[in-house]
Amino acid sequence: IVAHRGSTTTLHCQVHKDSQYGVITWARLAEGNRPYTVLTIGDTKYISDERFAIEKPIRHDNWNLRIRNVELDDGGMYECQATTHPPQSIFVQLRVVAAYAEIVGTKDKVFNSGSRLQLICVLTLATSKPDYIFWYHNDRMINFDTNRGISVQEDESGSTLTMINVSVSDSGNYSCQPRDMRPDSVVVTILSERQAPDALQDKTT
Repeated sequence: IVAHRGSTTTLHCQVHKDSQYGVITWARLAEGNRPYTVLTIGDTKYISDERFAIEKPIRHDNWNLRIRNVELDDGGMYECQATTHPPQSIFVQLRVVAAYAEIVGTKDKVFNSGSRLQLICVLTLATSKPDYIFWYHNDRMINFDTNRGISVQEDESGSTLTMINVSVSDSGNYSCQPRDMRPDSVVVTILSERQAPDALQDKTT
């Protein structure tokens, strides 16, 4: 299982409906200086970390472990064990990655006054869609500034910012900031009509 830092992930453990499996326990295997750690026994949690819990509602044959706000240190091997004789186990390897945003194209973008500006932000290494992706112009969040001709469209791969009829005042730093991911930014320069004939509009978007 691969999850990005800050996301919620589920480690699956399914037992046969008719098996006499007794009690299901989840544990994290020892690794390096970290000891073997029992996480849950049945639906009772044995650690104080509130991020770990058995997924509810519990079905008779599913004992999935849910981890919220995954951290890089959560990576490792987990064991779901049924107290049969002999014990039966399912092992799940969790790998945690640091997802990040990336605005397509060059870091310095030039547009003509009166033209359309479009910035595409791609989420790299993301294993699920973040709760939000905010766009900032300098220090202002602009996702909902529709009166400025701004529109934002999101999909599974990221977010696209579009501005129509831009002016010199729209110049500045633009950043794409998804929740729990490293943001990215670019510098946008809007040329006045007098400057425009001598410059090339950014074509990378």
